Amino acid sequence: LGDDAANQLVSEVVADFFTDYGNVALPNGAPARVALYFPSLEVRDELRPAIETALVSLGYGTDLVLAVDNKSNDATRRAFEALARDPAAPHRVLLLVNMGTEGWNCPSLFACALVRKLATSNNFVLQAATRCLRQVPGNSHPARVYLTGSNKATLESQLAETFGTTLRDLGLQHAEREERE
Repeated sequence: LGDDAANQLVSEVVADFFTDYGNVALPNGAPARVALYFPSLEVRDELRPAIETALVSLGYGTDLVLAVDNKSNDATRRAFEALARDPAAPHRVLLLVNMGTEGWNCPSLFACALVRKLATSNNFVLQAATRCLRQVPGNSHPARVYLTGSNKATLESQLAETFGTTLRDLGLQHAEREERE
């Protein structure tokens, strides 16, 4: 989708994620989680109602949402940090601004979504998109990355520059894969 279809994108991300990962958990019991990356607090706050509406329409509570940014209070930061090590951490939908990229390792992160055009400096799109691609012992479920058209182009460029590969090349490595537009 284009950057102008952000409400539709976040609604579809939530619906798709919970359809395929709603009952998925790691062997330690940690439920599958999705991280949505936003370019600003304003965009996150503008789109949060669409995310919460999608959750409710699927029968989930809005208490699964954790909005985190670099100015979040200590309690919110602790809740965010707990996701990486506590299987009982309740949050499954993470709304991130300036958080959750390089150095963040959350084994239960099964999907990432880059919402609207994000910065291209320092390989941010590559860093954010690959947070859910780590191999976790005992997990047989593939990860999923949701991108806008502009972020897909940026990711293509960063993959070529950093690893000398393309999304198509990566996609050919997986026999059971589906691409949707």
